[in-house]
Amino acid sequence: LHVVGRKRSIAGSSTGIIHVSKVKEGFVKDLKLEFRLLDIVKARVLKHVGGIHLTTMGRDLGVIKAYCMRCRRALERRDNVLYCTYCERVETRKIALGYGKGYLK
Repeated sequence: LHVVGRKRSIAGSSTGIIHVSKVKEGFVKDLKLEFRLLDIVKARVLKHVGGIHLTTMGRDLGVIKAYCMRCRRALERRDNVLYCTYCERVETRKIALGYGKGYLK
C-alpha cells in the first residue's frame, strides 16, 4: 500500500476491501471481470476503521498494472481491454485512466 504524494506506506493493516457497490458506476456482474490476483489497483480510501475500505469509482481509479491469467506476463492496454502480446489472450478489468503509468514499486 502506498499513499499518492507521500513517501511512506499506510500503517497498520495491509488488506484493502472494495465492496462490489464501490467498484464502478453501474452493475457489476462478477468481480473477477474487474480485478484479478496480482493486479495493482489505484483506489481512494473511504475509511480506515476495521480495515481499509476503498473505492475505484472514477476514471482515474482502477487497475494500473495487470498480468495475464494464463502466462503471467504483463498485459498492455488496447482500448477498453487488456491484451497479452505473448499468448494473445484478451482480458477485462476495471482499468484506470493511467493504466501502465504512475507509481509502481
